[in-house]
Amino acid sequence: MLGTLFLVQTPYHILLSLGLSSPGDTLQIIDDFHGSGEYRELMRKHYPQLTVPDILPGRATTEDIILDRIKHSRKNIRTMRGLVDRSLICRLVLFNDRTPETQYAAYLAGRKGIPMEYVEDGLAAYISPEKDAPRIIRGSMAKLLFGRYYHNIITLGTSPYTTTVRAFFPELVISSLQQKEIIPLNDDLFDNIDRNIVDEVTKGINDNIEFLLALPHSEILGLNGKGGDAISLKEKMQAMVAQAANMYGHIAVKYHPREEGEYLGQYTGCDVLPRQTPMELIYLKLKGKELKEVAGPLSTSIYTARIILGDDVTITTVGNVDGPDALRFLKHLRKDAL
Repeated sequence: MLGTLFLVQTPYHILLSLGLSSPGDTLQIIDDFHGSGEYRELMRKHYPQLTVPDILPGRATTEDIILDRIKHSRKNIRTMRGLVDRSLICRLVLFNDRTPETQYAAYLAGRKGIPMEYVEDGLAAYISPEKDAPRIIRGSMAKLLFGRYYHNIITLGTSPYTTTVRAFFPELVISSLQQKEIIPLNDDLFDNIDRNIVDEVTKGINDNIEFLLALPHSEILGLNGKGGDAISLKEKMQAMVAQAANMYGHIAVKYHPREEGEYLGQYTGCDVLPRQTPMELIYLKLKGKELKEVAGPLSTSIYTARIILGDDVTITTVGNVDGPDALRFLKHLRKDAL
């Protein structure tokens, strides 16, 4: 029986794939994040019914060396010719249709009559991206390098090769995705992940956390520029931690995986959770235990908290949001807000 090929580039993609996969499927990791090897071994150990090939080089392999990235993308494109074959797969699933190798895989799938789906890559499916001049320039250069199949994708999921979009909130996806067929993702998707993976990745995290603050990267927050809005939001989050310390017996904060420092400072009795651990696995570990509140600025981690934890846990959003897409999404999600 033919299976599905999932092309994954982040831990979040892997978790979604595990929730969607069936025996006989293939999960191909592209090395765009640190720790990819550990995930490959976990899947080989706990999902013997899936094929997990050797990892393809990506951004974590090359860092910011542009010539190496081009070289590895071309190597990955040659690999895609063997993976995207109608005699091997019946469906292709992407989470990022912007990179040369994933676009080439989608192009091949279209030529060979293989259905191709885009699965939401977090909040980007619900909030339109801002104009990004460097990305437009890079995209134009990539078109020259990689040829006619390559398109400069600004909004994830809008590749011309994509026919179907899967999202947790189909009614809220941005207008550029509404032109595709939209299929809802089930709310229990993350519950399908093998419990052994949850336990292994989250070992060392206490079960009795009552309050958890999900922190964005300082660059996203704008702290590097020392803007007034960013400082105000930082101060709000600091005040929230101090308040939570008085309200709850055990509190924790989780920084973004790429964050290097601890911009909130130190707090007595507050755990700093491992940054590389996906929030979704932390939620699964704490589900049905002592956790009472999850807080943070609007992000993928905030809405997956609602999906996984349901209404038993308070979800508190911190700070303001701009733009009609974000306001509409927050209105749908919001239970409590500051």
